[in-house]
Amino acid sequence: MNGADDLVKDGSSLYYSLLWTDANARTRFCHRLQLIRALTTTLDEVQEPQVAEKKIHWWHEELQRMHAGEARHPSTTSNQTSLTGLDSAMSACLEIISVASTSRFTPPADQQENDDYLVRSYSAKLALLVHALTDDTSTLATDTQSNKAALAFGLYDQLARLPALIHRGIPVFSDELYKQFSVQPQELAKHIRVADSSDTPSLKSIPIVTENTGRQSLLSHAVLRAYEAAKDATEDTDTQKKYRHGTTIPLWRLLVLRQQQLGLWQRKQPDLLREKMTLTPIAKLYSAWKNKR
Repeated sequence: MNGADDLVKDGSSLYYSLLWTDANARTRFCHRLQLIRALTTTLDEVQEPQVAEKKIHWWHEELQRMHAGEARHPSTTSNQTSLTGLDSAMSACLEIISVASTSRFTPPADQQENDDYLVRSYSAKLALLVHALTDDTSTLATDTQSNKAALAFGLYDQLARLPALIHRGIPVFSDELYKQFSVQPQELAKHIRVADSSDTPSLKSIPIVTENTGRQSLLSHAVLRAYEAAKDATEDTDTQKKYRHGTTIPLWRLLVLRQQQLGLWQRKQPDLLREKMTLTPIAKLYSAWKNKR
């Protein structure tokens, strides 16, 4: 695979979710993922609000160019054939950028604010992906998507991207959650070093790594909450009606696989900042096959 298909790696949950998908719809879906990824991560490396403001302004101009059929960026040029002239597509893209900007420089104060950020962003992402699969412009309205599915996907992605986000200085979790577990954001990225400050060599001068027990407790809490959100979404009748049929079923398969992945993390309790643990390919294939239709 090459280009946008690189986002759908062999053996990944996305790969199995897109099995049995029409080739044209799959290509549109991959291109749409590429656009969503570009919008979502545009501020990940940015530290200064002034730089962020310039990047956001550029993206506003680029999305307007895509709307007019004159895009320049690879992720917009590959999507402009299907999105040119669609105001609702423009609105969905701008919503993703807006949430990325707000959450980058104004971390959520509490869990409700964090959830609101995720629902806003992932409802827009779902709208763009459903449109890629169905070519139905009515699905581009973000309020046509399932908030429960949006929250589940959002909480999962926070955990899946956790090491990269923390490394870039993005707190990810709310101030309220850090306070609840007596942890600081930087403690998610490293252990605390304890050393003797005297000049006399001794065993105490050897750096000793100690663990803040609240760190793993916070991660366990986040995994459990994400799993419960995914379970709630897959059991929700409205969510099933939106995605568990026809051309939208790849998103349903992905939601099911996300729930199962979170269930694995809940059972095994890996340190998500240092370890990668995923479902086996046969488990993914079996689950995808069970949800083929």
